[in-house]
Amino acid sequence: MRNGRGVAGLVVLALLGAGCSVPPPHPEVDARFAAGDFAVAPTPVWTLDTAVLGTATHSRAFALPEIPGEDMPMLAGLADGDYSKNPKGLRVLALDPSSGERLWLRDVGPVRQCAEEIDDTVLACYGDHRVVYLDVTDGRILGDISTDENVYHVRAANGVGYVSTRSEDMLVSRIRSGTYTELDTHWSATFDSPVPGRPASPAVFPDKNIVDVYSSGAHHIIDIDTGAPRFAFFGENPLPLRNDLYVNVSRAGDGALVEVILDGTGKVVTVVPVATLGLSPRPWANLGDDDVPLFLGDGAYDPISGAELWRNPATVEGTGGLDSAVLAAVGDTVIVRSSETRTFSGIDLRTGLTRWTTPWQDAYWARAGAIDGEHYVFGDYTGMHAIRASDGAMMWSVLWPEGVDPREMSVSETAGVLTVSSRFGSTVWAPSR
Repeated sequence: MRNGRGVAGLVVLALLGAGCSVPPPHPEVDARFAAGDFAVAPTPVWTLDTAVLGTATHSRAFALPEIPGEDMPMLAGLADGDYSKNPKGLRVLALDPSSGERLWLRDVGPVRQCAEEIDDTVLACYGDHRVVYLDVTDGRILGDISTDENVYHVRAANGVGYVSTRSEDMLVSRIRSGTYTELDTHWSATFDSPVPGRPASPAVFPDKNIVDVYSSGAHHIIDIDTGAPRFAFFGENPLPLRNDLYVNVSRAGDGALVEVILDGTGKVVTVVPVATLGLSPRPWANLGDDDVPLFLGDGAYDPISGAELWRNPATVEGTGGLDSAVLAAVGDTVIVRSSETRTFSGIDLRTGLTRWTTPWQDAYWARAGAIDGEHYVFGDYTGMHAIRASDGAMMWSVLWPEGVDPREMSVSETAGVLTVSSRFGSTVWAPSR
């Protein structure tokens, strides 16, 4: 089973104002969940306590991404200064997701930030003129490279380090593909901004298999293997999905939004009849699941070809403009919310037909969450809850503790475990087996 891996995992650990002391021992427990484990309420097993983890030198939060895969540690970033200080001294702490036991601690040194994704087992971090690669399985530093140019973005995947830099005026971008010790072993290429006179943002996305130089609604797509230019496309909200599929929202002469899916050459392959303000083609609970259809406008689209599969108006809602109402794809059911009717609905993933509707007062507040193949666990204004995807039955509820701010509570999957987080830290919940 492939549990959905969401970017909410980044939020969970970014909230930790933590240091580097060893967490207290916890009972041996397997907190990783499998199919059907959320049929009954889980149990809290350990908490990342900022007071316990903090030290005098490294006591501030530093945002780190989640590691893909269900057998990897949880990472906590420990900094020696807040976001007003750049660069910041970074220590990376790895914890066993089930027990909270410290696995390793590594001093990375001064960096500005780290890559937003870990594509396999290497974390890439960078300062203005420095790139560091860290093996997340054991904490080894794989490479520490100095650069003459200003580093804007880094990623690492399959033994390749991608470093994107730009000139002082931000109009010229340089992208390098190399090893973890040499910047341009494979190729190096320079590109002007796709919008003359406007700053550009160069970045490589190995998970989508593309290189992208972006500026003011324009994307210049570049071949990730050679650095050769491919094509450009423009719009108010263009979004590369992967190497050969893109989605774009532009505005017609009468002001109406137009949404289309493009192929790997920039050619329109599908027109999305209902354009939405924001592009979130996969729900948060399924961000890492490439088998889930794309949900754009009021329809579902094949993630490979971009072809329309079905349409159902329940997949969008009006909250100051049309936006996606899709929360999760669980088994053969798409769970959507309605802020207007205060309900959840289940849509058949194959046909697009609505199979059930369940009243829920705080449906408008549901977001992110985790899935186990049969249930969707989410947080709302009152607490954490689970809904069964097959028929919409509410399985259980755990209310938030007295006095917490529900706006700061989030539920997500992180490293194969269920976490509930606030600005004070994260608690791991294990299945009640």
